[in-house]
Amino acid sequence: MLLIRFIAVLIVTTMLGACSGEGGSGTSISTPIPGGSSTTKLTITKTSLASNETTTVKATFLDGGKPVQGLAVNFATSSHLAIFNPLNGQATTDVTGTAIVQMTTTNSTGVGQVIVTATVNGTPVTQIAPYYLNTPPLHLGNLTYNNSVTRGGSFVVSADILDVNGNLYTDQDVDVYFEANYGRFVADNMVGKVRSADGRATTTYFTDFTDYPGSSASAFADSFTLTLGSSTLTGNVTINPPAAVNIGFSTSLPAKIALGYNETMTFTFRVVDIEGIPAPDKLVSFVTSGSGATLQASSVTTDRFGNATAILKAGRVNVASIWVKAYLGSSADSNAPFTTSSVVTISPVAYNIFVTDPAEATSLANGQSMSITFKVTDITGNLPVPNRIVDFELLNLDGTPADITLAFINNSSGTTGADGTVTIKLQSILNAPTDSQVVIKATIDNISALSPVFMVSGVIPVEVPAP
Repeated sequence: MLLIRFIAVLIVTTMLGACSGEGGSGTSISTPIPGGSSTTKLTITKTSLASNETTTVKATFLDGGKPVQGLAVNFATSSHLAIFNPLNGQATTDVTGTAIVQMTTTNSTGVGQVIVTATVNGTPVTQIAPYYLNTPPLHLGNLTYNNSVTRGGSFVVSADILDVNGNLYTDQDVDVYFEANYGRFVADNMVGKVRSADGRATTTYFTDFTDYPGSSASAFADSFTLTLGSSTLTGNVTINPPAAVNIGFSTSLPAKIALGYNETMTFTFRVVDIEGIPAPDKLVSFVTSGSGATLQASSVTTDRFGNATAILKAGRVNVASIWVKAYLGSSADSNAPFTTSSVVTISPVAYNIFVTDPAEATSLANGQSMSITFKVTDITGNLPVPNRIVDFELLNLDGTPADITLAFINNSSGTTGADGTVTIKLQSILNAPTDSQVVIKATIDNISALSPVFMVSGVIPVEVPAP
């Protein structure tokens, strides 16, 4: 495709340069030959001609800057407008690399073109140049077109053909040549030539999805030129990226499924165009489900990678399942494409653990049991943390494990209830031989608390009288 477009641009460039002779002066064009260091120079001494007028057409071929001698060159044109001398339009380049023919016009009226062909180093070369027969001085005016188009789209370009008095020229149709840097035109022989109709030349400018400079996700400028003889008009157009058509959820960071009070999580969404190419500078709006968290911003625009990020901050709630919905455009637009993030649980995170009952040191008689309650709260100290496992240990005052022949706890762990509390039972051993002092250590997420001291009584020795 790139080669085809290069050749098309080469041909268009040749024609446009040749059109500069409307006022009667000659024209010269030097164009590189594709695939090598050769150049071709085409010269028409006069391009605005009367009936039975003769002009000289020259084509010079250089290879690496040196003349190509003995090269067979073919010249052609519409036979009803002009004839060549020699009649077959064939000539051979001389020591300067130049082939020369004479061209004499007929009594007709119209716009013709000289087509020069040759083969240099195995590469076919074609150059085209227009000439005007029995036409009054004309110029272009009233250029109309759309100056903004989406990549892959098209629009119509047209211009009036005007005489010296500024009136629309409708006596005959003439050829206008169109050229664009990156777009292309529907025109005769794919070389940008458009025949006017009723005094106006009209064609269609197309844009492609490929072969554009820089990032295809960014807008860029193109320009095009219309040429009729020495008269030219130039238009400037902005080629916009395709409209964003899809939005999807990418990632959430940090990679966890639960947030505590004041913790944040970043959700990333990506917007792409019809080709799947990231779409920058697109509005994305966010909405959260339910309460329990707030968004740092309700909308953002995508970055150059098409990414939009929503930052969610957890509030003070017991338990809530939250997700973020991202809309391409406004969330108020019922037709806007949208996507949903992964679900995250907003719940209190354990930060404090303490005993609620008993509040002070307590004695436990031999064989007696007692319930001890711990409570777990979040960082605020007020919000209970439910459904969390708390581990328990029975210890001596020096931190060593207690002797279970004196006292024991009924479980090594427990789960906090809706109020954040968990209860463990301490049981002293019936008929324990000695007294002991013990404490219960409760641990959750590496946070620990000790109960008050429990003074566990043993069996009082009975003195037996001596016989």
